[in-house]
Amino acid sequence: MILTKYAALAVFINLLFFFNSRAANAAETADPGAWQQSAALYVWLPTLDGELKYQREGDEPFPVDISDMLDMAFMGAYEARKNKWSILGDLIYLDLGDDKDRDNRLYNKVELDLKGWQVGLYGGYNLYQTGRSNLDLLAGLRYLTIETESNLTSNQLPPLTLSQDVDLWDGVIGLRGRTNINENWFIPYQADIGTGDSDLTWQAMAGIAYQASWGDTRLAYRYLEWDQGDDDLLQKLSFSGPQIAVAFYF
Repeated sequence: MILTKYAALAVFINLLFFFNSRAANAAETADPGAWQQSAALYVWLPTLDGELKYQREGDEPFPVDISDMLDMAFMGAYEARKNKWSILGDLIYLDLGDDKDRDNRLYNKVELDLKGWQVGLYGGYNLYQTGRSNLDLLAGLRYLTIETESNLTSNQLPPLTLSQDVDLWDGVIGLRGRTNINENWFIPYQADIGTGDSDLTWQAMAGIAYQASWGDTRLAYRYLEWDQGDDDLLQKLSFSGPQIAVAFYF
């Protein structure tokens, strides 16, 4: 049974309480010489923009707009840091669905269903650090997998179902850092760009955060995009919007 977005929000809140208690205990016994780790849960409220182009042998390409679809998403991140080195992971689960009317088309209604994962895994090396700011170089992989199904209906033809999967592996390189405003407030930011199975993928994020002994709370704006060639099923996919995250140190 698929969680609704309201159930997902309830799960998110309960996980916050769980990690908060674990992080508070860990902060009191942290070893300064050990790996410093953090885990973040976040709510992202993005605008979705994209298009699929189904291609069946002998038929003309069949474009399907996938803009403004988002039923549910779960998102989390992990970071481990020691001296100048760091390891980062980013996970997004998507459950998308919508009904689309297509004016002046033979199939005038499309019921869409997309499910997928985005997984990012990066290694980082600190390029610059002072008491006020730090900057890391990032390099790694971004993986996107999506299962798509489109059910088409028409007043003139029998119903038609189109289904196809997308798997994209891309290498990325970028920068990540923070600038401290004072002992509690700071500005986090990250940007990366890459290619591989995608013609181009890139993302950018910046915001403001408040740090406490147990972790920090962040409000940011994030943009994430994939661009594909004309012969691929996924023509373009992008997410953009505000996100709220709570990160716990342990």
